Amino acid sequence: MTINVRSVLMFLELIHRSRNNRIEGRTRAQKIIYILKEIYNLDFSFSFIPYYYGPYSLELNQTIQKLKELGLIQEQETYTGWHIRYDYELTREGIEFLRRHRDQIDDQTEERITNSLRELEGISLDTLIIAAKSIMSRSQNTNA
Repeated sequence: MTINVRSVLMFLELIHRSRNNRIEGRTRAQKIIYILKEIYNLDFSFSFIPYYYGPYSLELNQTIQKLKELGLIQEQETYTGWHIRYDYELTREGIEFLRRHRDQIDDQTEERITNSLRELEGISLDTLIIAAKSIMSRSQNTNA
């Protein structure tokens, strides 16, 4: 698996700028990045396929696993009553890595991440799933 450094840095920046410096849930992470890529035109390199809960990227999932192995992010299990939610936060090493390499993300991209998060963070997971499925469906119909 080849990791796109810019996409990794944008993902770390996304976590860092999220409410409480945390993304709550794997599914939420997948949908937010898909929407950022498709609607906000952020150049994440991850490709997505249709899946049960909407667009899914195996590459993003593998990148998250690699970032955990490298100690740049930590995954915390949160029991919600009926399932386990996996939340992501930067570790000290992840914050330092982002600080050292932040110059690879231009100010405009940082601002777009911040502004889009303001719009997306208050949206429920169910609504994000519906939106992401709708966007993917329109995209597939346009490309057909």
